[in-house]
Amino acid sequence: ELDRPLDKTLYITVGAPASGKSTSSLNQSHQKNFSIIFDACCMTKVDRYEVLSLGRKYPRTKVVAVVFYVEFSTLRKRNDLRESAKQLPMDKLSSMFESLEYPSLGDASEFFDEIVMVRGEAGLVH
Repeated sequence: ELDRPLDKTLYITVGAPASGKSTSSLNQSHQKNFSIIFDACCMTKVDRYEVLSLGRKYPRTKVVAVVFYVEFSTLRKRNDLRESAKQLPMDKLSSMFESLEYPSLGDASEFFDEIVMVRGEAGLVH
């Protein structure tokens, strides 16, 4: 899809499990503009490196990080509401939350065109 000769946006989701990435991605996938959503935790620079590098190979692609910032107490509640097969053990969820590395526009090692913050239940914040 990245190779298609038209302007497009690659959205890379960043956030802990249960932060709302997949729900938001599903809602955004119905937009009329052509876009690609990479729906994964992508919690560290290393996690994002490959997909970010791939997006940068295509000059007509805008690369946007969609960062889901949610308090741990909210993650814990959402995790508890998941079906048992999708729940994470609390120590694993805590460890993943603690390992989050948020992207920054000023970071020379990551070149995002835009960073969109999604905070808790509030929705998109630019």
